[in-house]
Amino acid sequence: RCRSWVLVLLPAMLLLAVPRTGAEEHAFLGSKNCRKCHLKEYKSWEETSMAKTFEVLKPGERADEKKAAGLDPQKDYTKDASCVKCHVTGYGKKGGFVDIETTPELAGVGCESCHGAGGTYVQDQYMSLKNKEYKKADIVAVGLVDKVSK
Repeated sequence: RCRSWVLVLLPAMLLLAVPRTGAEEHAFLGSKNCRKCHLKEYKSWEETSMAKTFEVLKPGERADEKKAAGLDPQKDYTKDASCVKCHVTGYGKKGGFVDIETTPELAGVGCESCHGAGGTYVQDQYMSLKNKEYKKADIVAVGLVDKVSK
């Protein structure tokens, strides 16, 4: 009887001990953290509709476009999950957008929407101001999604 518990628990414990490297399992930091090293890219992104897309969900914003889409222009869509998931960074993922009060730094479609949660690779031993000589292969291995070099 005790032996059957060991057969059940041992594999479960081994699964828990396996290190995980997926970006979705780590904290999202927000695009302002990227600005420290990627100022030119950040300033460019800041002017895009991706950076400002959360604002569209607020009442009265883009009223004509909302009407054309069959939406109530006076409704607050900032808490509507079916809208929010496409207008923020990391919604529904560990460390991702929760709501505007809790995680305002993740409002809008930010850098990590494409490049993965920065908590995996924005670390001293990988990509940081302390380690400007990082190897791209190392940060890709721990979670950076590199869509540019592919």
